Amino acid sequence: MRSLRNAEAIEQAHGGRVIDRDDENGVVTVKIVVTKQQLRQMVASTGRGWSNSGLHHLAAPPRMEQLLHVLRRRHMKRAEAEKGHGSGWRPALQSIPEEN
Repeated sequence: MRSLRNAEAIEQAHGGRVIDRDDENGVVTVKIVVTKQQLRQMVASTGRGWSNSGLHHLAAPPRMEQLLHVLRRRHMKRAEAEKGHGSGWRPALQSIPEEN
């Protein structure tokens, strides 16, 4: 129950919405949907902010956005594998006529 309250607090504080929550073996996994602007505000509120014009106060690189990018790519790879296109791009081959 406490994890549900925490998820709701995160949702209210950052303007996103919780789309999935899993509480298993003491580990809580929460999926939150936010816009890029909301993500920037969340990172800025942790003291490691950045903007489109560059880093502020010698902050670390935008790790949350990098993580988001990695997760998005992983999701796309899984979706491709499920479609049966896991082997990658294959050229369309044309037959070559034989000469007698």
